[in-house]
Amino acid sequence: MASVAPRVWLFPDYNQAESRVVAWRGPVPKLKRWYLEGQDVHLNMTKMIAEVIQRQRIIMPNKLFTRKHFSEFIKGDEEREQTKRIVHGGNYEVGIDKVALILRVPREVAKILVGIYFTLNPEIRTNYHVWIRNTLKATHTLWMPEPVRFRKVFWDILDDDTYRQAYAAYPQSTVGAMLNRTLSICANVFKNDLDEKLKDQWCAWYGSENWDLWRMERDGDSKSPQAILWSGMDIRLNVHDAGGISIPNEPSLIEWAARLWKTTGETPILIEKDDPMVIPIDFKIGPSWSGDDLKEYKLPAAA
Repeated sequence: MASVAPRVWLFPDYNQAESRVVAWRGPVPKLKRWYLEGQDVHLNMTKMIAEVIQRQRIIMPNKLFTRKHFSEFIKGDEEREQTKRIVHGGNYEVGIDKVALILRVPREVAKILVGIYFTLNPEIRTNYHVWIRNTLKATHTLWMPEPVRFRKVFWDILDDDTYRQAYAAYPQSTVGAMLNRTLSICANVFKNDLDEKLKDQWCAWYGSENWDLWRMERDGDSKSPQAILWSGMDIRLNVHDAGGISIPNEPSLIEWAARLWKTTGETPILIEKDDPMVIPIDFKIGPSWSGDDLKEYKLPAAA
């Protein structure tokens, strides 16, 4: 009889990560305050955009942002998803034509929506975009913040296209670096457990019958595929700002893995050394990758 429980998928996902980086780096006070208060920033922005549209009686295709009172929009509404695209399109200034394509609305409508977003958050342009441009003009280089500090050099001529690349590169690279850091730590957690304090977790994951073989592989610094797999969590995917972990459906093991990932991934990011930013991690769990099969997973309160 197998000593390992059937597998499920555990997906840790950074919460509204890239726009959070922009809010701190700008800074963009309204967005930053909402993040600090734990509010749903994209939903708040949805309501504000809808309020402007409704109060100014702007005609929108398919009643977008106007099909109900601006205060009644909720997380699952299409308008919130559209707002996420408006936020990223505005933050990265991808251009009205591309925003229209992404939103699947006429160009004139896209222009109105992005204009509203900039009016509500003028610091995107006056703070964040200006900081990016001035930094590139001075050094052609963006340094990503600690704890994963590295530089990205822009060799191209400094024009609007280069600046757009930089607007996106800073938050994307910052979040990507944090995810890669977390992946590396969690994928090697058993390899680095020289005192064998995590033996119970390892055996629950890979089978107690394999423990002696694992010790031999580890102590011999084996680079075999089996030894690499056994070195840490069985991470099968990393998508954008999320990981995908194949894990035995054993509650204490799931809690341990989620808690370790959260502790590692929520390391403060020092965009400003005296004002660290933490990107919260949310979890979903289920039998497959399908969104329909995944349910929210909440960590139990720590004892």
